[in-house]
Amino acid sequence: MEEGCNMQRSLNSLLLIGLLAISLGFAADADARRLGVVASDGDASAANLVLALQGQSEEAIELDASGLSSEATLRHAAELGCDIVLLLHAPITGYRIEAQLLETNQGRRVATETVSGPSEQVFELIDQLGDLLARDLRNQRLPQGTVAVLDFSNEAGAEHNPFVSGLPQMLLTSLHQDPSLTLVESRQVSKGREALSTGGAISGSSDAVALGRWLGADAAIHGIFTEDLQVRLDVVVAATGRSLGTYERQGTRRNLVQITQELAGELALVTARHRSTRHTVAVLPFQNHGEAEYDAFVNGLADMLTTSLGQTATLTVIERVQIETAMRNFNLEMSGAIDPETAVEVGAWLGADAVVLGSFLRFGNVFRIDARMIDAETGEVLAADSESGAEDAVMGMVDALGGQLVARFAERVPADAGGTGSLEVLFRMTKAEMGERPSYYHLCKLYVDGKFMETSPLVDGLDEWVALFSRNLRSGAHRVQVVHGFASDRDWDGRMPLQPDSFEIRIEPGATATVRYTFEVGWFKDSYIYDSTWEREPWAADGS
Repeated sequence: MEEGCNMQRSLNSLLLIGLLAISLGFAADADARRLGVVASDGDASAANLVLALQGQSEEAIELDASGLSSEATLRHAAELGCDIVLLLHAPITGYRIEAQLLETNQGRRVATETVSGPSEQVFELIDQLGDLLARDLRNQRLPQGTVAVLDFSNEAGAEHNPFVSGLPQMLLTSLHQDPSLTLVESRQVSKGREALSTGGAISGSSDAVALGRWLGADAAIHGIFTEDLQVRLDVVVAATGRSLGTYERQGTRRNLVQITQELAGELALVTARHRSTRHTVAVLPFQNHGEAEYDAFVNGLADMLTTSLGQTATLTVIERVQIETAMRNFNLEMSGAIDPETAVEVGAWLGADAVVLGSFLRFGNVFRIDARMIDAETGEVLAADSESGAEDAVMGMVDALGGQLVARFAERVPADAGGTGSLEVLFRMTKAEMGERPSYYHLCKLYVDGKFMETSPLVDGLDEWVALFSRNLRSGAHRVQVVHGFASDRDWDGRMPLQPDSFEIRIEPGATATVRYTFEVGWFKDSYIYDSTWEREPWAADGS
């Protein structure tokens, strides 16, 4: 007897540890809908991507993964409610110098030249740029042939400021190779900046033209120095590390915002497709086939298995509070036995793709946990497995059982099947003007694909839209039938003689299908008026 009590205390301790892990958020949030952006080496491009994603109506945050391994980064993202992690890499592949040649008399741009290459060729790039600009200047046939080389803007890292500040002087040296050009010296350019109060840099073409005119130059040259980037984005599921693809773009630091906006637009399709292929599972209370003192432990098994299943990328696990509501709706006890037929009805009511039933049994010092995953639409057993072991192996048994169920479920259900959407049924009663025929209260029952779902609230008013039903359904085609009945003391009092047609609808993942119709009490007869263009067909259910 004492041995049994000690064993029970140990199991309760294990249960407490498992439930604490759930409450402290050690498991990934199965309903997470947030993107976590991680930039390699703390690259500032992450902030641009977050803004672009938010512009696509995505919830996105930048994650600091400094010093974390890949596995730790994903775990950190999951703890912050991220279901998908975006690993952003933007290595510098080279440098780019762009120069604009401006004619100062009319203030127009006559040429733009760009050179790019790796860091070891950057000085050669300046000479190449000088040759290109000299050719453009000769083609312009300038009146005096006077050229002012102005400042270049640094759009690369701050560590390149000294180089960029010396770039005009290096370009002057290159242009001096052409004897037909008269070049304004650097000190004159500095005096002109001071006289025009343009500060330390040229902010645009208009400033460059104004300074060129002040210097008496026929043409002015200014430009930018930036970095060439190879932007790569690895899209990974936070819970499992599974790759959803890699996306690449080439560009410069200057057009990084445009690059991230393009990537954000492409990612919208990727994330929507991933989220729509997740299947919804309800883990119902386990049944204790052992001694009564294990009831508390067995009640916690469903929570632990819920956490285990929720860590996979393909499943969304329904929360316990929703399951408790469903159990009350079906007049079931949380600790009682549930037969498969009732479990399927509960799962359908919850909008789940599958339900999990389980049991616990002890024989001596050996414990066994059984679980079955049942299709909530067909009642078919999709997966069944069991684990057995000693007392100290119970926690591992639950995780192993969860992994086995997920693997077997994946074998039976295609990855691109499933996802859930919502059904909304709106109804109102109206009465013909000056009509004297009585109107009755309506109480309605919802059937989806022939299965009873729930009973509506009482409809006792005229000319007001009432939400009869709002619930999740598996994606795909469904037949929706609403049975209207009389009410007595707010209870069902028999089926009305006139019934609406059935509705053939299609539920899309993440979307809501709305059915709207009106019951009109007419002068001589009543009728249903349909506000939606559903394909309807009469049906003959007795609605009892």
